Amino acid sequence: LGIWSIIPELYGFINPQIFDLYKNSSNLSEINLLRESHHIKPADEIWFVGTSGNFAEKAIGNIEDWKQKLNIKTKFRFFMPTDIDDPISIEECKYMSNLIYTVVYNAKKECNGGQLILSLAGGRKTMSADLQEAAYTFGCDIVLHIASKNDISLRDFKFTEPFPKEKADLIMPIISFSNLEANSILYTQKIINKLSDYDFKDIDIKNRTSNSTKFYDFIEKEKKKARNFIYNISEPMYGDSKQSNFTALYLLHPAKIKKLKNLKFGINPNNLDNEFEILKLLPKTELHCHLGGVLNAKDMIRIAMANIDEINLLSSKFEEYKEFLKNIKKLVDDENLDILKETVLNIKDLRTKFKSIKEPYNVLGFISCFKNNSNLLDEFVFGSYREENKYFRVGIEAYEKLGDLQGSGILQNETSIRECIKILIKKTKEHNVKYLEVRCSPANYTRGGLSKEDVYDFIVDELGKDESCDYSIIFIASRHGKKELIMEHIELAKNILINGNKGKIKLTGFDVAGNEKAKTPAELRNDLEDIMKECLKITIHAGETAPVTNIWEAVYHLSAERIGHGLKLDDNKKLLSHFLDRKITVELCPSSNYQIVGYKDNIYNLDEAKKYPLLDYLEAGLKVCVNTDNPGISRTNFTKELLKAAQMTDNGLSLWDILILIRNGFKASFMDYESRRTILRDAEEEIINILNFSEILK
Repeated sequence: LGIWSIIPELYGFINPQIFDLYKNSSNLSEINLLRESHHIKPADEIWFVGTSGNFAEKAIGNIEDWKQKLNIKTKFRFFMPTDIDDPISIEECKYMSNLIYTVVYNAKKECNGGQLILSLAGGRKTMSADLQEAAYTFGCDIVLHIASKNDISLRDFKFTEPFPKEKADLIMPIISFSNLEANSILYTQKIINKLSDYDFKDIDIKNRTSNSTKFYDFIEKEKKKARNFIYNISEPMYGDSKQSNFTALYLLHPAKIKKLKNLKFGINPNNLDNEFEILKLLPKTELHCHLGGVLNAKDMIRIAMANIDEINLLSSKFEEYKEFLKNIKKLVDDENLDILKETVLNIKDLRTKFKSIKEPYNVLGFISCFKNNSNLLDEFVFGSYREENKYFRVGIEAYEKLGDLQGSGILQNETSIRECIKILIKKTKEHNVKYLEVRCSPANYTRGGLSKEDVYDFIVDELGKDESCDYSIIFIASRHGKKELIMEHIELAKNILINGNKGKIKLTGFDVAGNEKAKTPAELRNDLEDIMKECLKITIHAGETAPVTNIWEAVYHLSAERIGHGLKLDDNKKLLSHFLDRKITVELCPSSNYQIVGYKDNIYNLDEAKKYPLLDYLEAGLKVCVNTDNPGISRTNFTKELLKAAQMTDNGLSLWDILILIRNGFKASFMDYESRRTILRDAEEEIINILNFSEILK
């Protein structure tokens, strides 16, 4: 506003019916063509944004005098910052940027579909640049500039009449841009919801605004993210990558994405602890976790001690039981592991050792003797397998025996089941798991007198008490179990579904697990047809130790939406292509795959082992997620499993790849559509916050 004459120069071009300043110009036909071709209408209001101070006040006074002399009724409004006479510092320039953005945004809104003309006129060059950037951001009909020669005679002109012929050609209106659309970010709901915070509530003739950079910073940040997104999203769409990541990651600067792709995990043993801590922060899912394999030695002792009153009562009633526990306790105190193993040769036989003691108290009593020595119990169960490099390629039968002391060995009463769920919940909180599908076989936990309905209710009730993680239930039928037991789980699932599957925790899936040689998916088709009619989602253990034909049967006979393990899928390229078309997810469980089947590991240099298929699956575009299987049996946890996946991949996994695996877990969950959409968005926001406020991308 320093040079007040710019005002009548603009007004004379826009409102010639009232003030025909350019009447005598030799370029009048050209000027009229500009007005006509751009459909310029007389202005109802004219807003000015400029600096404050005495110079500005004088300019406003001159404008008001000029208006009065010409009897101009058009509304004029002036917007100025507080105490900025001439912006010179970086801070003051940013205050002006914020003011210009705010004024243009509100002008666009006030126009409400009418014509908005922005004029680059006067002020610091930064102010003109800000006004032009605001035009591209908020959109306008015309960006106008008044070009003029530096003629001293113009300074004395009063602008109460048209330019005389000798001066008329010294000034020429120029239209720089027209029909500028608003930036696409202004159409997103997130931005729309925020914009109202920056509305002018009451517009006075002279509006002084408090100095701030909030609006400018907000808009520029969102524009930057939008530019990044357009660039970054083109890679998976048109480039070589066949995997998509969290959408919000594509808002990061390409240099930061490059850093995520170059930051490799699972290669250097000296970095594993730090990598673990990074991965622990990230929100996760767990889609393949067996309740019967959750517990480690300390957890089993915790459950035993939760039952200690009943153990002591039984011990007081049955002398033989009391003497047995006394003997075990002495062996534990003496750390006499060899005799302990001779005393309990077969853990499954321990379950019914004393016929007068109902399950699970024979096993719980035995475990309680290790109260002060969980390390010895761990050694009793795992022996040399406590060393990761030795717990390798042991086979499915040896692996399953390692879980005999837990699962159906102890989950035969309400106290043990509830305590096990509490332990599971504690682990989800520790590792920031946001969604977990609990795989269980309620009919397997009825030998102590519970009904399968009771077991299901206890699990659901206890899970429902946790607010930090969402849960659902998947029933497992064991191929190698009795036909009646398989049918019990099918009937229980049918009853739950028919009765509405009500409550916070729902039954969302059905699984068939166990020795793949015992019964093929095709042989189970008729048995599972009733629950398939209820549209219960299906996930099947297949292709872990058996040929790829089992995976084919799981997909084509049982309509499986996910496959547990699926290690042999690459043996049938046509089937792999079908997985891509149908977006069927493979639930890989790196630790148990390493332990049962045997694969290479970057840390242990097992050169004779075969290559793990994870990276090949990712590069093919398969939806793959990483899970723990049996965290207690596999000696793993929800964070370590991601790191193990990196260790088992040639040259490791990048953090970008790991985030893809995490996203796949959310996308493949058996939650309902709306819940899945919400939890995915929340996880995405959390990941962006973690990346922004950690040292990872700095």
